[in-house]
Amino acid sequence: MDQSKILIIGSNGQLGRALQLKYPKAVAADLSELDIADEAAVDKYHWQNTKFILNAAGYTNVDGAETSDGRKAAWKVNAKAVANLTKVALKNDITFVHISTDYVFDGTIVPHTEDESLTPLGVYGASKAAGDIAINLAPKHYLLRTSWVIGEGKNFV
Repeated sequence: MDQSKILIIGSNGQLGRALQLKYPKAVAADLSELDIADEAAVDKYHWQNTKFILNAAGYTNVDGAETSDGRKAAWKVNAKAVANLTKVALKNDITFVHISTDYVFDGTIVPHTEDESLTPLGVYGASKAAGDIAINLAPKHYLLRTSWVIGEGKNFV
């Protein structure tokens, strides 16, 4: 696979930095290069050379999402931005890989299954669930959900 055809979104975050180590020849973009929550900016981006979007961007402050400003930020990054990227993936025949979370579930079913209904309990989970729904509109997509991301950055166990 030609790594130069991969676009890593959220490249300055913990997961984005780890993905750059795995795909060192990929194109890396963060907010300063591409504001994925801005539909016009996403539309204007040069998508011609992109075959894979790896979306590592996300508002991940679970407690902060319950505040007024956090709620707005969570929905902007976790839902609206994913919908913007989904439209681009659909229009340009791009495979879209999106990283989500188990917070889209309420925890009553263990282990989680691929066909489990979305049942988020808070704003963070609801905003991520909205993004999960949006990506399903892209014909070529992978939706990955994680419980923990451990690496360089803020970690807790």
